[in-house]
Amino acid sequence: MNNILMIACVDRRDMLTGRAFIRDLEQRLAHRVQLTTDGFAVYLDAVQDAFGSQVDFGQDVGFGETYVVSGDPDPGHMHTTFVERQNLTMRMCMRRFTRATNGYSKKATCHALMVCLYALYYNFVRIHESVRTTPAMAAGIDDTLHDVGWIADLVAEQEERERPKHRGPYKRRGRLAA
Repeated sequence: MNNILMIACVDRRDMLTGRAFIRDLEQRLAHRVQLTTDGFAVYLDAVQDAFGSQVDFGQDVGFGETYVVSGDPDPGHMHTTFVERQNLTMRMCMRRFTRATNGYSKKATCHALMVCLYALYYNFVRIHESVRTTPAMAAGIDDTLHDVGWIADLVAEQEERERPKHRGPYKRRGRLAA
């Protein structure tokens, strides 16, 4: 059974972002994994720097052409089909990705926050037909079936933590000389 979690990154597709994304991914994993990327050259060095030899890594460059980069990846799972399916699911579920709708994100910050909320929903709330549970439960990360109210509570807790402290009464200063 494949345990596929959605990991989202909203930024440019360049060397700095690619390296940061792979480093962040490596920090979140507790066990050796098989990793397959597309042919984007940045991933070759980024994966080597982050994982060293502790990953089974391959690249799917398209048209059925795959390459083993390091370790012993299973050729039957060395493709980008899962991430492409997740991208399609995200586009179909979030109208923010469609320019001609009134839900289109005009600010990058708002767009990134919405992607984060969707990834949280996708991993911890949405029951998937293939595994008949949430991806987080299938991967052994969580054992609770959450609902949208749980996400709303998380957002409210975060807003409470970030709310500025009361600064006290306004103190008037003397007038400045003209």
